[in-house]
Parts: sequence; C-alpha cells; structure tokens
Amino acid sequence: MLKEYRPGLLIIDTLSRAVNAKLDQNDAGQAAEIGYFIHQLSVDFDMAIWVVHHHGKMSSGDPGLDLRGSSAFAQSADLLIGMYKNQDGTCNLRTSARDTDEVDLRVKLDKEITWTWVNLGEEKDIRLVEAKKKIHEALDAIGEANAHDIAEEVGVSRVAIQNHLKPMREGGELEYRVNPHKRGEILYKNSLTYLTTITK
Repeated sequence: MLKEYRPGLLIIDTLSRAVNAKLDQNDAGQAAEIGYFIHQLSVDFDMAIWVVHHHGKMSSGDPGLDLRGSSAFAQSADLLIGMYKNQDGTCNLRTSARDTDEVDLRVKLDKEITWTWVNLGEEKDIRLVEAKKKIHEALDAIGEANAHDIAEEVGVSRVAIQNHLKPMREGGELEYRVNPHKRGEILYKNSLTYLTTITK
C-alpha cells in the first residue's frame, strides 16, 4: 500500500495493536528494533509517521518518560507529544523534541459547537494570571497584609507568593508600604489602578 499510494503521512493507531503480540514492550532491544524499523520506513518512503502510544500508570509530566514500555520507544522519535488531564476539565499538551523548543499548552475540547481542541495559551502565562488573581482575591478578603498572611489566605508557600509580589507592585497592580511597627515588614494592598480596572 505504501508503494502504491505513496502517502505523505502514515498513522499507526495504536502501536500496541500494530505490533506482534509476542513483542515485549519493556525489552529495550525489541523496542529499539521497532523504533528503527519505523524510522527507516519514514526515510525510505519520504513520509511522516505518527505513532499513537499510551502512557503508563505513573505520570511525571514528561511525554518521553511517561510512555508505556521501554524508553527506547521515546529515543527513536523525533517529536513526542503528551496529553495530560487537569481537574478543571482542561488538558495540558506537552512536547519533547530533538530540534525544536518544548511546548506546554493548556487546551480544552469544545464539546458544544466545534468538537475541536481550543488552545487556551501557554501554561506558564495562564499560571501567572491565575496566581495574580488569587493574590488580588486574598487582598480583597483580608485587606492590607504581609506576604505571610497572603500566602496563608491563598494556600501556598510564602516564597511562591513573594515571587509574584515584587513584579506586581512594580507593574502598578499592588500598593505597598513598610510597616512602621515591625522592622522590615512590607504590607500590600490592591492598587487603586487595579481596582478601577476591574470595576469598569
């Protein structure tokens, strides 16, 4: 079929169903043989090959490490893409590649209209927005507060909160002052600029 149709793309879905049932997927030698065979097919027929393979039971968040079976499967691929479910119904699409930068996108399946995956943005950017929102909400609830009290209200470590406080105050999202009654302590509150923006 490959010789007859000369496709530009071959999809193997799934690898486990396509290989011989006697194959030991945990055996590095056998897995490497399969990987080499698929790679050679790609070269010989000048086509891309997309292999669907499942993750194992344990998840590290790394598309290569999480593949079921031997790590030789991952080592033979030029690009690895993993999909990870989040508790809020979204997923993270992460890549690991030899020649391109890694990607970590938050995506969501539109089940109402298009039934396609919607890119919500880079995970690091979304987390930054979510972290800032939690800090603003904490200050709305408790008023002026130090980093320790904000961290307790949000439910994260003080260090994690402090990483956000300085850029937020420099960006005009927070007002701050030194506590006159406690040396070195900085008190924060939501800035008038921020409060005006969210009430518009």
